[in-house]
Amino acid sequence: MATDTKVTRRGLFRFFAGFGPAAMFRESKPAPPPPPAPPVKRVYLAEVYIAGFRYYEGMRPEVLAMLQPGVDLELRRQADNRYDDNAIAVFTADSRKLGYLPRSENALPAAIADQDVPLGAEITEVAPDAQPWRRVRIHVYQKIYTG
Repeated sequence: MATDTKVTRRGLFRFFAGFGPAAMFRESKPAPPPPPAPPVKRVYLAEVYIAGFRYYEGMRPEVLAMLQPGVDLELRRQADNRYDDNAIAVFTADSRKLGYLPRSENALPAAIADQDVPLGAEITEVAPDAQPWRRVRIHVYQKIYTG
């Protein structure tokens, strides 16, 4: 059994009033600001030159120009690396691979990273005219969130 519902012009107008041009001029509430990033303490583990630098993107002039002291880099653990069980690759913030932590210095950072502790690196020196294995020196650090 169907029921007929009478729709009046006034009722229809009230229904659609919120969807018309007037809705564009209503003030919208600004989005709440994102929560602040937790404070990070850095525990420095090593200062090294990037190994394999000449084989990756750091040798490109436009990438080398972006590398300056104080710039933070990303470290990514590569436990499945077939040449080095402790391999940790070094990347720029926009994911350009620069090389690796040297094999002679990567055992401790690898052990820390294997415990799901975040690592980072900061450029301490850039020497564009030096030999490729001495172009970029970095501080490797463990991140400790204090907040």
